[in-house]
Amino acid sequence: MHTIRFKFLFCLALLLVLVLALSLVGYSALSFYRNAVRDIEERLETLPISLEITAEIEELQSTFDKIDFYHRRRTDKSAFHSLDRETNLQEANLHRDHFGNLLTGFGISWEKYNQLLQDRLRRNRNDDALKREDATLSDIKFALDNLKARTAQADWAGQKVYLDEIGEELRKLRVLVRYIPKYQLEGLDEYSSNVKNRYRSLFTLTLLTGITSAVLLTILVRLGYVWIFQPLSVLVDGSRIIASGRFEHRIELNTKDEMSELAKALNEMTERFQTICADLDQQIRIRSQEAVRNERLASVGFLAAGVAHEINNPLASIAMCSESLERRLEPLLPPTPKDEGENVVRKYLKMIQTEAFRCKTITEKLLDFARTEKSNREKTDLASLIYGMVEMLAHHGDYREKEVRLSLPESLYATVNPQEIKQVVLNLLTNALDSIAQGGIVRVKLYEKEGAAHLIVEDDGCGMDAEVLQNVFEPFYTRKKQGQGTGLGLSITHRIISDHDGRIDASSPGLGKGSKFHIELPVNLSPEKKRQV
Repeated sequence: MHTIRFKFLFCLALLLVLVLALSLVGYSALSFYRNAVRDIEERLETLPISLEITAEIEELQSTFDKIDFYHRRRTDKSAFHSLDRETNLQEANLHRDHFGNLLTGFGISWEKYNQLLQDRLRRNRNDDALKREDATLSDIKFALDNLKARTAQADWAGQKVYLDEIGEELRKLRVLVRYIPKYQLEGLDEYSSNVKNRYRSLFTLTLLTGITSAVLLTILVRLGYVWIFQPLSVLVDGSRIIASGRFEHRIELNTKDEMSELAKALNEMTERFQTICADLDQQIRIRSQEAVRNERLASVGFLAAGVAHEINNPLASIAMCSESLERRLEPLLPPTPKDEGENVVRKYLKMIQTEAFRCKTITEKLLDFARTEKSNREKTDLASLIYGMVEMLAHHGDYREKEVRLSLPESLYATVNPQEIKQVVLNLLTNALDSIAQGGIVRVKLYEKEGAAHLIVEDDGCGMDAEVLQNVFEPFYTRKKQGQGTGLGLSITHRIISDHDGRIDASSPGLGKGSKFHIELPVNLSPEKKRQV
């Protein structure tokens, strides 16, 4: 089974081979063209210098012949020539100086030509014509040095022995200079032959590369169609058939890659969709029943709120009457009960008061839970509010052996109802403190992030399981012992936070691993921050 990634990489490798082959052929052609142009330019650059060297050597020979002519006239003993000896000597000296200048110019021309030849040799170390030309230039340099040594004598133009030696060296130099054009012609012939051979090789390579590239491109197109486009066409056609409502249709694709896996997934999705369609009527009935049930529960909630409001007055009357009856019986009953009946009277009066106030507390919380009107809000420092609530609970007798660790900023302002937020903080702190044992720790952290105040209350107490987390904000849901909790604290907290356009989340790793409540409230800029802006 080859994955689409493998197929894609294979096609990419073929494409890279194609591009690389074409690039190499193109680079070879450009390199060949560049080298040919550069070599022609170099040969054209040496041609005028070689002509200049040939002209200079001929002029040297002509000047030397004049020097030799005047020398023979000056040494001729005949009366006719002996009269011009002084004139002949002056002419010979003039041509001698001119010969020295020409020799210097010839040396400069040789240096230029030799420099160009060395540059070409560095790039073409295997060129035999250049090597022969380089050897000839070395011989010319040797002959030139000998010629300069012979003409170093001040009176060489007036002595026959020097003239004969200089004439011999000049003859050798002329012979060597004549080889330079010959080598240039041989080099051009050899270069022409090499260019033709190189052109044939490059043409053959280009042709083969073009044929190979065409074959690879054909294979690439074929593989792309078989591996990619044909399976996609099958998937698209099958999806359209299913989308038209023919859910019994199944896509058949045997590419043994991700395409076939996608077809399998589409078939499974169609089967699940058929199952969902089959159960849809039943689900609608169930949802309708739940909607009716929720409406009934809402009605019961409103009724419970009204009943709680109406019960508050009788409960207050019962509590007040029991307290008045207790005060009236106090003078009639001795401080120490004499029989069991007196003790029962006192006990029942206390129980009436306790239970009446307990019922009144429940009805008040029920009224708070059902109340939906908007409360007055003002700019409040949440850090000071939380600190004040912690200070208040620190003096409570049940919480003195328990630690509350605070992480509060210096100030953090938000537009809230301070009394309701105090109730929220109080509910969370008392729940956390009640859930931990003596020596336990409750951590309270307040910070601002992205325009919202974040309050985290975390404890290391009894923790919560999944069932408790699911119902923790439900009204009347509590895990406290009978008579110790109403189950309305967190419900009221949730309602207050929702009224403030915030949110509250509860989390716990599990039973015995502590709990964490995270509150997020929108905030406004504090007065100090507004002044800074």
